[in-house]
Amino acid sequence: GHVWQQTNPANDFHGDHMLPAVTRDDPAFHDNVYWRGRTWPPLNFLTYYGLRRYGLDDAAREVADSSYRIFMANWERVRICGENFNGTSGQADDQPDTDLFYTWGALMAYVATAELSDVNPWQGWTVTRHNGETYRMGPMLTPAGEATVEATGDKLTVRAQNGVTLRTNLTGRLSHLHLTPTNCAVFVPASGGDRWIELTVDGNTTPSRIGLGEAVPLYDPATGRITLPASEAIQRLEIAFDAA
Repeated sequence: GHVWQQTNPANDFHGDHMLPAVTRDDPAFHDNVYWRGRTWPPLNFLTYYGLRRYGLDDAAREVADSSYRIFMANWERVRICGENFNGTSGQADDQPDTDLFYTWGALMAYVATAELSDVNPWQGWTVTRHNGETYRMGPMLTPAGEATVEATGDKLTVRAQNGVTLRTNLTGRLSHLHLTPTNCAVFVPASGGDRWIELTVDGNTTPSRIGLGEAVPLYDPATGRITLPASEAIQRLEIAFDAA
């Protein structure tokens, strides 16, 4: 399989301000002029999605986190949305030939947003929670209409305008999320036990059908909680509700 290998951060593309256009040990890196050593938002964007398509989620998160730190450091300091950034300091305004407000500079913040909630051709609508992470996004347009996504220290909540609410303690990336008043589905990440999902459709917590491949989830009618068995593979959970 493919492995994300970090060698010496002083010599490769790693570091606090990823990703430079050339490795840090390349003679061109210290020129710090355009493609000779600077960090470019389109490169980070394409690399981020390439890593996700290969299933290298930890590496993709590194790129997203670094991109966000670089963007916000410039934005909060002088409201800069840079064309490119210094690969060592992260500054956008250290070179006279860098446009300080350029459209694709926003890709640095975009990949950080996509790490939390995203719609793409390969994984559909995705939402992600990491342990201890807290954030709130929305209202935003999603395949379920306007929705908000909120993570607290112990759960993730998705509230869609169409009346569907999903709550879960799952960590990692939920993909191909489909929420309608009659049919809901999601690919849940592999993990150990003590995993649960709760679905509410306009106050109704009683599904007419629950499917998890050959696995057997447990449903508690008192709480509406669906407990998922441990799995070493991604699983597709399908939940149907009778029409109101």
